[in-house]
Amino acid sequence: MADTILTPVTLWQSFDDTLPLKEVKVNSYSIQSANITNVYFSGRQTSMGRVRIFGVYGEPTTPSKGSLLIVPDASDTVDAEVVMHFASLGYNVLFIDYRGEYENTKDFTKYPEDITYANYNERGRTFDYVDTTANKTCWYEWVAVARYGISYLKEKNPDSKIGIVGSKYGSNICWQLAATDSRVDASVFLFGAGWQAYQNIFKQSDDDIEFNEERCRFLAGIDAQAYAQYVECPVLYLSSTNNSEFDAERAVDTLSRVKNQNTCWHNFVSTSTYA
Repeated sequence: MADTILTPVTLWQSFDDTLPLKEVKVNSYSIQSANITNVYFSGRQTSMGRVRIFGVYGEPTTPSKGSLLIVPDASDTVDAEVVMHFASLGYNVLFIDYRGEYENTKDFTKYPEDITYANYNERGRTFDYVDTTANKTCWYEWVAVARYGISYLKEKNPDSKIGIVGSKYGSNICWQLAATDSRVDASVFLFGAGWQAYQNIFKQSDDDIEFNEERCRFLAGIDAQAYAQYVECPVLYLSSTNNSEFDAERAVDTLSRVKNQNTCWHNFVSTSTYA
């Protein structure tokens, strides 16, 4: 299996996101215009059990305008205030945790023992390398969590269109999700746009990565630019030109791979004047 190269198509074509969710509500509360619930539901099945996903779900008290899945950065977890904000605007919102067990955290997504590397603190080489196959990495498990997040939103509001929002490394998850899950109707990416294998190697640099089987496996099955050509929903990308982790020039290359898009670029430059 170590020489197997899985592509966006072969990696996700047989994924099962239809298993029963088995929802358990931890607690619920209401604000002026929305109802908020801390919830667990089941994700994919492994050889040692099912993933138990933690999230915060919000629904408006008025008729819904649509559904929204929020995927944070890899080291972050749910933010109830963000859920309250979008729910108060009229959206069904699910903010998922995928980083797993974390210090001083009571509620989190629980991964079976055979995929403990899906916990952010135990990710090891699976974050930056594909030593065997792409479906044996933390990225595969994190995208699987997001896919079951889509299933949760569909169960709550079956006829609603679904938008996804990813922040930083959460955006890389959303690129995979938008490319491989037809239930996604629109995508917003903040900062992340792939090229993780080229970290600290800028587009205009003469440096390059060493191509070997491992790098080919990562580039084909994990990096977001491999998924961009399969994204068919509308895309909004927001970033900055001075971010040290996400190269804006390479992000343009990722965006140029998205098909059938009416592309519009808008650059903002802010200045400050001090007295």
